[in-house]
Amino acid sequence: MRNFIYGIIIGLAFIIPGVSGGTLAVMLGIYDKMINSITSFFKDKKNNAIFILTLGAGIVIGILLFSKLLNYLLTYYEYPVKYAFMGLIIGGVPALYQSIKKEKGTKIDFRIMIIAILLCVGLFCIEKYFVNYSIEENIIMGNIPYLGLIIAGFLYASGKIVPGISGTALLMLIGMYDYLIDMVANVTSITMDHLVILVPFGISFIVSAIILFVIINYLIKRHYSKTYSAIFGFVLGSLIYVFPGFGNDRLLLSLVLFIVSTILTAYLSNKKVIE
Repeated sequence: MRNFIYGIIIGLAFIIPGVSGGTLAVMLGIYDKMINSITSFFKDKKNNAIFILTLGAGIVIGILLFSKLLNYLLTYYEYPVKYAFMGLIIGGVPALYQSIKKEKGTKIDFRIMIIAILLCVGLFCIEKYFVNYSIEENIIMGNIPYLGLIIAGFLYASGKIVPGISGTALLMLIGMYDYLIDMVANVTSITMDHLVILVPFGISFIVSAIILFVIINYLIKRHYSKTYSAIFGFVLGSLIYVFPGFGNDRLLLSLVLFIVSTILTAYLSNKKVIE
């Protein structure tokens, strides 16, 4: 049941701009298990299958049940929602740092961490100021950019598996996010025209996800310290994607949700580390 709930929480990250599913998996303490269950599936097929199906069901439910709600909240309460997720990320940072240090006496490589943070900032700046390509515009004009959809699937998989890299932000980078979230929010109205778009995107996402899982599993096993130093930097760097600014008329509510979310996450995360 716990993994199912975790899946729902991770599913929310699939549809909230700036939030990485990998980041939430790290914060929830199931990132390593998630990777191992897939890359070492046949070593313990029964338990791995139960874990994957339970977590996967939660992710799907989280996406389908909350896509419309989150779409509404992000439209009318963008600042409070994003401040709450900032609190979720920041609140889990101390426990994440401690859990990394406890594993095999690992030390954080601050050079790698800073490089990861700068990479997040660089991707954010590229998306915000330099790229002006839109897959959605091509689709509206009647052109199906298959190569663009394959690239979009890879980018989305990268953003959902690599902690701190925002898949939704990467989709915004190439003008695919609004189109995708609209389809998810109106899943009962999907037509064959939509499937022509979803199939190549979905296949690319699945294949890319499997490849990335294998690569990250290798890096964690062979270069644990360096890999988690990068992950720690990506988690910190992800805040630039989530932070919506200060100029809003719900700043007080936003700050209250940020504080509550930070304290609650810090308490739960610290409790897990101690246990």
